[in-house]
Amino acid sequence: MSHRRARGKRALESPLLDVPGLGPARVKTLLASFGGSEAVLAASEDALAAVAGKSVAARIARWRAAAH
Repeated sequence: MSHRRARGKRALESPLLDVPGLGPARVKTLLASFGGSEAVLAASEDALAAVAGKSVAARIARWRAAAH
């Protein structure tokens, strides 16, 4: 498997895809910026907003709060 296909496959298996309104392109952007789904989920809402915008940051924060 090529490196690109492996990278793409990992992004498609991310738990971030369970966040309502978050699609594969936005997930890839977040993963590239934060280095992994754990880092995205641990990031502050302000840090998320700086990368993906306030509405996406708020969605992730709501999903995080509901999941835990």
